[in-house]
Amino acid sequence: MGRNVTQESVAIAINRLNKKADSMMYGDPTAYIGDVSIQSGLTIVSYAAADFIAATSALEKLHAVKEFYIHTQGIWHAGFVARTEIIDKLEVTFEKALRREDDLAGVTVRLRPGHEPVIGVCAYIIGLTSQHGVNLEEVLSVHDEITMIMHQRYAFDAANSLLAASTK
Repeated sequence: MGRNVTQESVAIAINRLNKKADSMMYGDPTAYIGDVSIQSGLTIVSYAAADFIAATSALEKLHAVKEFYIHTQGIWHAGFVARTEIIDKLEVTFEKALRREDDLAGVTVRLRPGHEPVIGVCAYIIGLTSQHGVNLEEVLSVHDEITMIMHQRYAFDAANSLLAASTK
């Protein structure tokens, strides 16, 4: 105490403390990338939310098949993603669908324990895939995993970028 310091010294000290606090508070998002899996041969069918009631029978049939599928319900749009061969066997018409997109894949990242308080883990994963030229059709997450739906041609690059980041 009692020693004179320059403004620059104070700014440098504050900057060092800030960086140290950031790394403690935010953590390294790559530390939470766990297993990465690819599900290929997927189709997405989207509806206006008001018309989604028309897809109820399709959802009931998807649920009965007990296969991988994802159902999303937003404010304006709703839809589902499932294996193309399952959707083709549903015996349901999709005349009210806004779009049907085939040749998709889902890349799912299982998040490691402890990710909950770390800010930006999911955003980091999405950003990492986009830096590798991957365009996402849909993003879904539940507590310990995030699934990104994309065209099949991007799936290998997306998975590789995530695996490479997690091994650094």
